[in-house]
Amino acid sequence: IADLLGFFFFPMILCLLLPSFSFTIVLEKQFKLREMMKLMGMKMRYYFLVTYVFFYLLYCISAALFIIFSLIFRFRFITQTNPFMLFLFFIAWGNTLVSFAFLLSSFIGKTIVATIISYLIVLIMPMVGIILETAVYTNVPEARFGLLTIFPLQITHFVYAASSSCNSFECLKKVSDIYDNQSVFYSLIYMVGMSFVYFILGLYFDAVVPQPFGVSRHPLFFLEWIWKPFTRNRVKSKNGTAKNRVSPCSKQENQDEEIVQMQEHVKKLREDNGVVLFNLEKTYGLNRAVKGTCLTIGKSECFGLLGMNGAGKSTTISMLSGMFGPSNGTAYIYNKDIRYDMESIHKMMGLTAQFDILYPDLTCEEHLLFYSRLKGIQLKHEKEHVQSLLRQVGLDNDTLKTKWSPNSSSLSGGMKRRLSIAISLVGDPNVILLDEPTTGLDPLSKRHLWDIILAQKKNRTIILTTHSMEEADVLCDRITIMNKGSFKCLGSGVRLKSKFGDGFLLTVSYGVSSQEAAEKYVYDYVPEAQKDLTLTGTTTFKIPFFNTKQIGETVADNRSIAGLFQHMESGKINHGIKEWALNQVSLEQVFLNI
Repeated sequence: IADLLGFFFFPMILCLLLPSFSFTIVLEKQFKLREMMKLMGMKMRYYFLVTYVFFYLLYCISAALFIIFSLIFRFRFITQTNPFMLFLFFIAWGNTLVSFAFLLSSFIGKTIVATIISYLIVLIMPMVGIILETAVYTNVPEARFGLLTIFPLQITHFVYAASSSCNSFECLKKVSDIYDNQSVFYSLIYMVGMSFVYFILGLYFDAVVPQPFGVSRHPLFFLEWIWKPFTRNRVKSKNGTAKNRVSPCSKQENQDEEIVQMQEHVKKLREDNGVVLFNLEKTYGLNRAVKGTCLTIGKSECFGLLGMNGAGKSTTISMLSGMFGPSNGTAYIYNKDIRYDMESIHKMMGLTAQFDILYPDLTCEEHLLFYSRLKGIQLKHEKEHVQSLLRQVGLDNDTLKTKWSPNSSSLSGGMKRRLSIAISLVGDPNVILLDEPTTGLDPLSKRHLWDIILAQKKNRTIILTTHSMEEADVLCDRITIMNKGSFKCLGSGVRLKSKFGDGFLLTVSYGVSSQEAAEKYVYDYVPEAQKDLTLTGTTTFKIPFFNTKQIGETVADNRSIAGLFQHMESGKINHGIKEWALNQVSLEQVFLNI
């Protein structure tokens, strides 16, 4: 009975690792873990090699347990078949199983889908194999030559043939019996052959099939060495113009003249720019998420990308980091084209993604050690490098006051963001991309991260996306505001406030009985002042620019900012004014105006 049931259960048991293998591969794709490893310098050939070896070792352990179980219950298929033949069978089937997991996973982007499909294959295909053995192969033997290319019909055919031999005559006790039993022989040949076919197809489709994250390659990418020399575009010299086949930067509606000037500047690219966007565009169907943006960012500059949700900030960051490919245009990062040189760019780049990309079972130190090795940090320096990063972000054991570093899953939100920033600093990258690094953090954690970012600005290009106007004001040398995929303005925080703000905010504090006198005194100098906010003992006024272009410039009626200072200071005592302060409007007001 056991041998009869083995026709069905042996193939199923030996396929049970397929869901685990496919789940693991898809998990790393779905949660951007693989893209993060690529960004930190991992070459895909090493990823596939290590994953293959790891899966195969797991299979060897499960196969050993299966053999021990079979010996205990004395299944004739195992106990009476030639050991060397069984060795060939298990070796061949392990390669077929692992290779098919790569092929299956190349088409799937969700772990739940991978799990369901894998279990359906494990449960249904052995039954299909039995039907084929009893109803098809006996009547049309030639049909097996085509059907044995389908996973896992190779193992069902082998088990059926070997078990039938045991039940009808004798088990395959000699190696030479392989040649006498054509079904067994063909099964082994197909296992070996299809393992190569599955693996090669898995690598190919993994590269060309569009994935949730990452850039898919051209279907003929293996021939790119032929056309690559004719399509590569890069800045040739410090004084030369860029040779580029993308469309030139075009003017968008309602753009600040600083944006227009930048577009003209981008047309003459120079190697001393850290990052250059040249008509960078991303389209999803009919939706243009990023609309032909042009920009240059210096090598020692912190640049801020502001905008509401859906403006195109994170999409821009994703294109620069290689998670998405541009639909049109390109970008140069330290003179490397993101369309052709992402592998070189990843060596000089660090990324803090919008959501933390962490391994829940690894400690802070283990994360940094892992990525340090991907970045190529020398073994003799990696420990010192990791400890330095942990101290910078306040995650070392002395700061945490613990002897053991906790797993990332047990860290608070602020600590996880600090760890993500530490990961982006591994290897001292030239370019750091920070996608909303402080979103959802408490004020203390946010301030701590600001200090970390400010300390890293020197000799680096930092691109920061944020919803916090205060954060952009503190950290960024220049700021651009995106709206519906386009840059609407560009400049320092002071310039944007001066040009796009409504003027100034004058805050006056007075005694409770002096409100009317204090407010009248303000109106005496600025009749067009508007009350913005009134609290007990304090009123805030909106003060216009007096039709001036710069702070302090005097107009025909002799009013100026300097005059306002003199007016407020000279009369504050006589009008019950305790304190007063004049400030530019906030960057938030500029954002709302634009």
